[in-house]
Parts: sequence; structure tokens; C-alpha cells
Amino acid sequence: MKNLIECPQCHKMLSVSATSCPRCGRLMKDPASLVFDAEQDPADNAEKRNDPTGSEGSRLSDIYNDAVKAMESAETEEEYKAAAEAFGSIPGFRDDELVGKCLEKAEECRRDAIYNDAVSKMAGDNAADYEAAEGLFKTIPGWKDADEKGEECRKRIGDIKEKEEAARLEAERREAVRLEAERLEAERREAERLEAERKESVYGGAVEALKNARTADEFLAAAETFKTIPGYKAADRLVEVCGKKAAEIKEKEAAEKLEAERREAERLEAERKEAERLRSVYDKAVTMVHAAKTAEDYGAAGDLFGTIPGYRDADELRAGCRKKTEEIIAKAEEIRLDTERREAEAAEAAKNAQKKAAVKKYGIIGTSVLAIVIIAAVVIALVSSRDRPKASVPSQSAKVGDYIQFGSYEQDNELSNGKEPIEWLVLDKQEGKALVISRYALDCQQYNTEWVDVTWENCSLRRWLNNDFLNEAFGAEEQARVVHSTVKADKNPDYDTVPGNDTTDNVFLLSISEVNRYFGSDVERMCVPTAYAEVRGAWTSEINTVGGEAACWWWLRSPGSDSISAADVFLDGDVDEDGIYVGNSDSGVRPALWIDLDDRTAKTASVTQPNTTAATQPKTTATQPQTTATPAFQDFDKIIFGSYEQDNDTTNGREPIEWLILDKRDGKALVISKYALDCQPYNTEWVDVTREICSLR
Repeated sequence: MKNLIECPQCHKMLSVSATSCPRCGRLMKDPASLVFDAEQDPADNAEKRNDPTGSEGSRLSDIYNDAVKAMESAETEEEYKAAAEAFGSIPGFRDDELVGKCLEKAEECRRDAIYNDAVSKMAGDNAADYEAAEGLFKTIPGWKDADEKGEECRKRIGDIKEKEEAARLEAERREAVRLEAERLEAERREAERLEAERKESVYGGAVEALKNARTADEFLAAAETFKTIPGYKAADRLVEVCGKKAAEIKEKEAAEKLEAERREAERLEAERKEAERLRSVYDKAVTMVHAAKTAEDYGAAGDLFGTIPGYRDADELRAGCRKKTEEIIAKAEEIRLDTERREAEAAEAAKNAQKKAAVKKYGIIGTSVLAIVIIAAVVIALVSSRDRPKASVPSQSAKVGDYIQFGSYEQDNELSNGKEPIEWLVLDKQEGKALVISRYALDCQQYNTEWVDVTWENCSLRRWLNNDFLNEAFGAEEQARVVHSTVKADKNPDYDTVPGNDTTDNVFLLSISEVNRYFGSDVERMCVPTAYAEVRGAWTSEINTVGGEAACWWWLRSPGSDSISAADVFLDGDVDEDGIYVGNSDSGVRPALWIDLDDRTAKTASVTQPNTTAATQPKTTATQPQTTATPAFQDFDKIIFGSYEQDNDTTNGREPIEWLILDKRDGKALVISKYALDCQPYNTEWVDVTREICSLR
């Protein structure tokens, strides 16, 4: 402490600018004379205080000065107490009240520290902190606003505890609500699980009943079971399937009953007619025997008796006719041999004369053959104008979207006029081969004959297509053109049903992905069944028609929603990914196959452009043989009938034969080939010969 002065009377340290001592009131007339420096030698300061002892004053002054320094720099209770303790160590020296002031300052610091600590605990929302703060405020009553702060703490403690209690109650309520919700959810899930198990059990039992159903009542019982689980899986559709099957069985049973009654009536009528026929034939044969004169007469009578074996004595009379015929033939043979002997002798003589003449005229003798051009003439039976010609072979000229003819199959249900050519729609062309699908549904078949889990690989429809249909629709030459193809086991895009393994087939069905790829719309996928397929059971709808003809639904090879169903195309052309059950017996069949296109057969190919809409079923078919003039045969018309090698290119097969109609009688036509078809000798030996025995015949 520099530039301080000491009061000469009470020794209080004063500032050099002080004019009087605040302790004793002494006037400071010459303060400069009393200025001293605490850092100077104590002896010098003692002299200024007029201290006779010198050294003791210096010690006390040091303690006093240190205490003053400590007091002035003190900020805490401990620092003020230390300063007070220093002042207390020199009692009576200068300012004794400084001890009290230091202790007062220490107390103030203590209370401020308590106050500040208490205030800091009031910052949060913890009741314990506020309770601690309240306790601290109670230790310094009357200090600053400690009493008000303590009251504020008590109020805040009440608010916090009230809030905590409310929060606790809310938490308990929420926990109770959560537990109740979990209980209700668990009960709901358990109920749903039990209901799902019940429905699955009912569904499985109904499906099993459907598989095993054989009678209308069994199908109706299965339908009633499906009705108890509406909307579950395919239950609604299976109700319709069961009802339809029951109706079909009842209709079939009624039809079978009527058919049985009709057949019984026909049997009785047939027995009556047969009895009349047998009697009529017997009487006619007896009459013929009585009038017989030649072997042919007796033979005809014997043949007639042979048509009624076992009737009366027809067998004995037939044997008698045979015996009489043999006797007449033996007699005639004897006469013929004698005649031939005499004719042979005459012929030998003529032959010798002919050879001599030939040597004389041509200078040669031997078996030289005079080749002549053969113009063949035949008589053929004229066929109905509803018959079709054998389908021509497709060629490289066919384009995607064209219709071609290849193979033949019964379509118009007129069995008497033979099979009709199959029209195919070209879907794709790759490396000289064409992917085709039949223009119409050609038949009606089950996907599988048993209602069991099945894939394309092992279904009965695949076996039918690659055996029965293949052999029925195509001859050996045509089958050689059918490509043995790898058929992918495409998955159902909507379900995880196992599709089985890839197969290698001649004939197959399209998959879901293929039918969507090759057909651009539902309208293009709509299909009309042939008359034959419709009679075989193909289900049609007058609501969904193509060109006025009722459409049908048709099978795809992809699995349906489960392994007991297969995908199909609906009546309206929509692709049914859910599928229908494999045992369904009213779906049409549109075979698909790859054909090897060969330009060498292009001259016999038939390619037509498709219409902009799906094709309709033909109601009439081409004539056989095909006429190039008018639909009815006229004299000198040219027709195609049969085939024979003509262009001398054996690698492309035989060419169709053109014939010229010369005459027509009783449903038959006399025709002659338009061209000379071959070169042959009339007879391979130079002998007397007639048409009856010549080698050309």
C-alpha cells in the first residue's frame, strides 16, 4: 500500500488526500509529512510514526499491511476470515474494527455463497433440488430475498410434485391402456388365427370333397361348404364350378336316361327290323337259287345266304350254293384250258411270223421296248362341296400375322366329308421356322383327367397333344416339318405356384407370358371353337362373340393360383392368372407348334392375310377335289386330285396332279390327266397282249 498516511492520534491508515481521520476526527494539517511506503524499511516508517521501539512497530506494521492487502483482495469467506485472523493477531494496533469488518465481510460472503448455491438449484424441475434450495435459504433468513426465495421454492416444490404425480398417474394410465390394447390385439390376432385356421380347414375339406366328387349331390355339398367361407381364396369361384358340375351331371344323367330309353326303343325296333330283314334276305336268296343257272348266280345266292349266318338253314343252303358253283367253275375251267391250249398253239405260230417280219423290217431281234407317253385316265367320285382339300405346306413367304394351312383335323362335325385343313396364325419367325397357333379352338379337353396337383410336364393334355392330336392332324411328311422344341416352364407372374420342369414337345400350349407377348389385346385373344369342338363340350357365350360367332375360353400351360388349377383365356380374351381347375371339361384347346419353313415347298403353300379382328369360324369348307372354275363341277373343268413326281426335283416332294373332267354321271366323274405324267411300255414283253393282261395296266 503506497502513498498512505497514518493518523498521528489513533494510527489509522488514511489516504494521502484525507484531510481528517474518520476514526478520531483529528485534522490532517500536513499529511505529506506522514506519508510512508509499506515497502520501505520498517525503521523508516517507525520513525515517521514516532515509534521509539522501531523493530516491533515494523513487525506489527508488516502484519497490519499484509492483513490490509488480504482484506482488500479478499473475495471469499475464507479469505476475509484469514484477514480477520491477521488483524486479530495485532489487537490494539491501529484499526481494531478491521477484524469486525473482515468477519462481517466473511459472513456476507458465506451468505452470498449459500444464497447463490440455493439460487442455482432453482434452475431445473427437480423437486429434490428445490427442497435443498429451500433448506439453504432457511440458513440465511433475512439475507437479501432469501425468505421470498424460500417461499418460491416451497410453491415450486408443490407444483413439481403435483406435476410429477400427474405424470405418474398419466404414465400409469398409458401403461394400462397399452397393456389393454396389447391384450385386445393379442385376442384379435388369436381370433383371426383361429378363424384363418377354420377357413383353411373348411377350404381344404371342400377342395378335397370337390376332388373326390362324382355325383351332383357331392358337388352341391362341396358348393355349400365353400359358401360358408365367402371371399376366401377361390371359394366364390369354386361355388360356381361346383354348381356348374352338378348341373352338367344332372343334365348328363337326364340325357343318359333319355338316351337309354331311346336306345332301348331303337333296339326293339332294330330287332323287329332285323327279323324282317333276315326273312326278306332268306326269301330272296331262296328265289335266286331257284332261278340260278351260272356260277355267278349260285355265288351271288351263296353270298346272300352268308349275310344271314345261323338263320334257319341259311348255312346249309350256302354250302350247297358253293358246291354248285365249284362244279360249274370246274366244268368251265376244263373248257377254258382246252380253249387256251388251242389258242396258245395259234399264238405261237403268229409270234414266230411276227418276229420274222420284225427282223426283216428293223434288222434287230430282242426285247427292245417302244416307249410311249402315258396319259392317265381315271374315274373319281365327286365329293360334297363342304369337303376341303389336303392342307398345303407353309413356306418362307409366310409373315407374322398371316394365316397358313398345315395338317387337317375334323372341324365342321360332318364326319362323312373327312377332315378339314387346319388354319394357323403365325406368331413369330426365327431362323427359317415359324411359331403358330391354331386359328380356332380345335377340340375340348381337360387339362388333366384327374383332379390332382399337376404341372404341364405331367398333365394328360400334354400327352394327348403330342400323341393323339399329332398323329390325327399330321401325316408322316407333315410331322417331319414339326420342330421338336424346348418348352419353358414359365412361372405364373401373380402366384408362386410351382410350374414344374422344362419339357421337349412337338405340340404345346402358350404360357401366360407368351400369350401376352404375341397378342396385343383381349380382342385379339378371343377365340371361336370349331363346330366339332363345340359338340365336344367347349363352353361358349352369346355375350362374347367374334364376328357374330360365340367365343369360348381356352387353356394355357402355365399353372394357376395353385397346383390344381391351370391358367386360361376368358371368353372376353382376358388372361385368367387365377386359372380354373384342371378337371374342367369345357375349355377349348388351341395347339401351338414350331414349323420348319422350307422355300422348296413354297409352290404348294397357302398363305392368307389376317383380318383386323379375330377370325370367325368357317361355316363352309373347300371342295375336294378343288376346282379352279365354278363351285359345281362342269365338263372340261380342271381339278386337283392326288400327287405325282412331275418337276423331276425329288427333294421337294411330289406335285399335285391336275385332271380334266371328261364326263360326269351319278356323282362320279371321268377325268384324264392334264399332262403326260410318265413314259412306260404298253407291255414289257413283245407278245400278243390285251389291255386286260398288259403290264401297263
